[in-house]
Amino acid sequence: QPERDIYNLLASKFGIAIESYIKELLQEYIMKNLEVKIFDDTDGTYLMGTTDVLEFRPKRILSKKYARAKFGSIGDVDLILETHSGDIYLIEIKSTGIKLNKRDIRELENATKSIGKGAKGMFIIVEPKGISYPLVAYAVKKNLIILTGEALRLLAKKVNFPHW
Repeated sequence: QPERDIYNLLASKFGIAIESYIKELLQEYIMKNLEVKIFDDTDGTYLMGTTDVLEFRPKRILSKKYARAKFGSIGDVDLILETHSGDIYLIEIKSTGIKLNKRDIRELENATKSIGKGAKGMFIIVEPKGISYPLVAYAVKKNLIILTGEALRLLAKKVNFPHW
C-alpha cells in the first residue's frame, strides 16, 4: 500500500517487531566480532547530529533480569548491550520521532546515570520524521545518541543482513 511507510510495512509483512530485528542485527555483529562504526553526515542522516561518530564492538546483549541484578534500576529500556571495552549501552527503540519526548530523554539519562561510568544511552528512532530540533538538542545536552533507520540500514548492509 503506497500510503504506508516502509518500516511499518516491514514489521507487518514479516511479522517481526523492530526490537527483534535490531537485536538480531546486533547479534550478527557479535557473532562476526565486528565493530559498529557509523559516521554522521552534515545533514544528520545517521546520528541526527547527536555525535560525529558512533563506534563500539558489541560483546553481548544482556537480559533485563541480569542487568537489573547487576546494576539495579535500569528503567524500562528495550535492549542492554555490553561492549568489549566494558561500556554498557541502554537502548530505547521508537518507531517514529513523534513518539520521543522530554520525559523519555530524562528517563534514559537517569538510567544511564544509575549505572555510572561507562554507561551510555541510545535512542534508535526508525523513522525520525516528526522529531524536533529542540528535542534533538535536549538529547545532546543529556549526552544521549540518536541512531536513525538509515543508520540501521547501513549497519545491516555491512554484514549482509536482510534490510529494507
